[in-house]
Amino acid sequence: MKRYVEETAILDLERLKRELQVERSRTPSLMIMAGNSMGRVVPLETFTELFMGRDADNDIVVDLAGLSRRHCLFYRRGQQAFVRDLESTNGTFVDGEPVSEAILREGSRVFLADNYVAKLTFTDESDLIVNRMLFEKATQDQLTGASNRTYFMDNFRREFAFHRRAGLPLSVIFFDLDNFKQINDEFGHVTGDTVLRHIAVLIRRHIREEDFFARYGGEEFILFLKNTAHDDACTKAEVLRRLLAETTAAVDEKSIPVTASFGVATFTDRESASAEELLIRADARMYDAKRAGKNCVCGRTETSP
Repeated sequence: MKRYVEETAILDLERLKRELQVERSRTPSLMIMAGNSMGRVVPLETFTELFMGRDADNDIVVDLAGLSRRHCLFYRRGQQAFVRDLESTNGTFVDGEPVSEAILREGSRVFLADNYVAKLTFTDESDLIVNRMLFEKATQDQLTGASNRTYFMDNFRREFAFHRRAGLPLSVIFFDLDNFKQINDEFGHVTGDTVLRHIAVLIRRHIREEDFFARYGGEEFILFLKNTAHDDACTKAEVLRRLLAETTAAVDEKSIPVTASFGVATFTDRESASAEELLIRADARMYDAKRAGKNCVCGRTETSP
């Protein structure tokens, strides 16, 4: 007993706390302060390079006036974080000073042109987990796990602007579950919620990583397909339609059949439609599919059976 007391007596608890705090605060990270990812914390892992700018192919996209398409580069060497300007039009600034390349210290504020876009902070794994949970809560539909409508619209407007500048096609698939009210009325809303989750999981498993999928509202879902021509989008919609029709939702030992009506619209460089007009076209074609008998795709001149 005496030996135990002697050993513990030499512990400096305050020193241990400081050491633990230092140990758990080793990862330099960027807290995004602007754009669609505002509030997100991005760790600067060793040897990673993160490009930031207006274009959608950047690692961190901030679509704000004054930013260049590829504006700057963030990277880490050892425990130090750096930012490098990529010959941007309006410059990169750290704490108010223009830089071509600079070391970032804790609390350093990075401005691109006149926009405050990032702050350097230090995080541990628990900080990142909490931040990710908060970010997901703000951007995901809590029932299905798909993106929510607000987050979808923010990203869709940005992608539409990029595809218009680049002259690339951007396709939208809008679909609505058929006779969903009957499922709620016959089996109850809890079962209806389970069916919606089933649909979301099924769709996510069969789209590309770069495709953006969201619950638009109620039993309506939407996704946009980057750099995808209209015929290819219609083909994809048909694949998804068949997938839903051929896969029943299993709920409490019941197999519930589910179908959906799909509408497809595409922006090309020959059109001048706005992002909202493109959504309206896809939505209208989805209702055309409803009128055509449901469980079909409307987008081409003919309707897929």
